[in-house]
Order: sequence, then structure tokens, then C-alpha cells
Amino acid sequence: MITPQDDFFGHQTAAPLHEPAADDSGMTVFTERFWYTGQVVPGGRLAFNVGMGRYPGRGIVDGYAGVSMDGRQFDYQVSRHAGDRPLDPEAGALRIEVQAGFDRHRLVVAPNASGVAMDLLFHGRMVPNEEGRELIRKDGVLYSDVNRFVQLGRYEGWIEFDGRRHAVDADTCWGARDRSWGRRLELRTEAGDAAPSRFPPMFYAFACLQFEDEALHFFLKEKAPGQVRFLGGSRSGRRGQGGAPVPIVGVTHALDWDASAPSQVVTGGRLTLAFADGSTRALSLRALPGRYFLKGGLYGGLDGWNHGDDKGPLHAGARRWDFADPADRALLRSLADQVLEIRDGARIGYGALQCGLSPGYGRYDEVAHLPPM
Repeated sequence: MITPQDDFFGHQTAAPLHEPAADDSGMTVFTERFWYTGQVVPGGRLAFNVGMGRYPGRGIVDGYAGVSMDGRQFDYQVSRHAGDRPLDPEAGALRIEVQAGFDRHRLVVAPNASGVAMDLLFHGRMVPNEEGRELIRKDGVLYSDVNRFVQLGRYEGWIEFDGRRHAVDADTCWGARDRSWGRRLELRTEAGDAAPSRFPPMFYAFACLQFEDEALHFFLKEKAPGQVRFLGGSRSGRRGQGGAPVPIVGVTHALDWDASAPSQVVTGGRLTLAFADGSTRALSLRALPGRYFLKGGLYGGLDGWNHGDDKGPLHAGARRWDFADPADRALLRSLADQVLEIRDGARIGYGALQCGLSPGYGRYDEVAHLPPM
């Protein structure tokens, strides 16, 4: 069972804190991560991401902050040696303050050469959704053992990029965060990487969705249509209003895709969720304009820089992207937070969806030739 203390750095394994840490081996790296996503709705034009990782086996802390709007994306990346501050969630201009576990997190990016700056307060509006532990074993070898929970909520404060400051408020800036820790397979998707990630036939969907009074989160991986490899997630309500999260035990999807896009882009569709209490929920999806590509946060590696790499005592980078530029779109690939409007009858909500598939999955063939991540 997770507790507010799990919002702080200091885990050594995906298990409770009293168990010893596991060594990194091969492409498996112990990683402890903060991750935040936000969207300004109902228009859905502005989307942002913030992340920070701790790699105790490497003595590294790194992170990023980025924002996209109207077809452009702006990113700040940073890495430092952990040194004598291994549990401090800060690096360079980026700082994360856990003011109250499960409740208030402050995200600060001080002015820097990238032009991206922010001061945001995340309010944990909903009860956290425990995803549980995902273990991947092959031939008796443990490749991945990760624990994760997600919390839906709202943001207030300001974001600055491209020379302009944008105020956001809790009424219109919806979003989510996750906390994960454990042994994680490295994601390496750069062209020419000496040890690239290989994707067997697979469909994945990571959804962070909410209505005014309800949060829905799931992480689904299928090796073929209807053949689940992993499913975690739940339905939860407002904090302080009673009731435990209800696990999601089944997800049926019928997604629409933009076959003319240079990557795997969802335009809408339907999700049907089945819950452990026997209830079901049918959701209709409509994609909004916002889209934040996680490549800007070094997911999969960028310009020879991967999560957890030793870049020296302190190193920062910056990148600006134009989605209309074919060269930029080829580098950004497919892994993105796609901003969605969701409907359940008359109820309207919002959220973000990361999803994609690799060749051979057996469905959505119109986009199967595009990069899965």
C-alpha cells in the first residue's frame, strides 16, 4: 500500500524501503522518477511536461521541463552528479518541492538559456491510482520490476516560453503526475544507437483521464488484440470524500488514427473499461490540438544523451521544435501526451493519452509502419 511518504525520493527497490537495493545490470537500470503532465482546457492548445529521475547505481540526478503550443515545443534538459545531495529533487534550474505528499507539489524552473521557466503548484485533487508492480522475466532473468502510482489533479501558477508568460489556474489547467521506482528497461530509440530497444508485436496505452469528481488511470500492454501482457490502474474519487479506488480489470479500445500524420496520432475513438466491482464505463474520445512529445524530455535518447547518462557535475541542454518541420518530426517520433476530451454520456472530462503499436500487433495496420516510440 502506498503512503504519502512514497512521494519523496529514497526508494532502493520496487519493494518496501527495508529491502536491499538491486544492482543495475545490462540494459536494466534502477530508476526513481517524478513525472508531471498538464493541459489547459477546454481548448487543449497548451500542454506541458516535467520530469526528474534519480539513478542511485550511477550517482546521477537528471530532469527536464517542456511545453508545446500551436505546433511548437520548447524543452529544457539538465543532469548533475548526485554527490552529497542524492535525495534532493533538483538539478540546475529545475526544482521539485513535495510540500505535502498526495497533496501539493511545486514545480519550479528558474530563468535559464532555454527560455523555458515556470512556477506551478500541483494540487492532488483525486485519490491516487495504484498501478501496481510490473515484472518482466525472460529465461529466468528479471529485466524489469517497477512500481508506479498516478494521481490526477489541477495546476495553478505560470509558464514562460518563447518570450511570453502564460498564467494558468486550477479551473482550466487539468493534469496528472506519477511516481515510479524500480528496475527499469532502458528505452533507446535514437537512430544509430549501439543498443536500440527492440519492440515485439505490441500495443500500449497509458491513460490519465478525469472528470470533475472522478479519476481514471490505466496502463495497458497487449501482445495481440485482446491478449493482455500487463494491465494496471483504477477508478478513484475526490480525496477526503471516502471510498477506495476500484481496480480496472479490462480495457476494450476502438481508436481512430490520422493515417496521413508522420507518427502514430490518435484522433478519437472509444474506450470501454471494466471494473472489479462488476461495473463498466464506455467513454468517447476526441483529440484536442495539444501534444507534448516526450523525446524532448530525453525519452529514448536525444542527440546521444539518454536518461541516467553521466554528463559531468552539471550539464544543461535546450531544444526548440517545429512540428511542421519534417526533420523535427522525424526526431520526435511517436511517444507523446495527446490531449483528449472525454465524454461519458453528458459528462465531459479531459486528460492525456500515450499510446502506440509495433508491427505485427494485428490491428490498426494503417499506422503500424510508423515508429512505435
